Amino acid sequence: MLDEESPIKVAQYYTKLPDKQLLSEKLRKAIAIAREHYQKDKDE
Repeated sequence: MLDEESPIKVAQYYTKLPDKQLLSEKLRKAIAIAREHYQKDKDE
């Protein structure tokens, strides 16, 4: 068992994908956030 204070981090994997609509909404939000960050960096 890994200690919470350990610098080693373990990834969590899904064995079953979430609902397609939920996945699509999250992807759209992630794209919108990335575009905002890109535009902000571009303007500076």
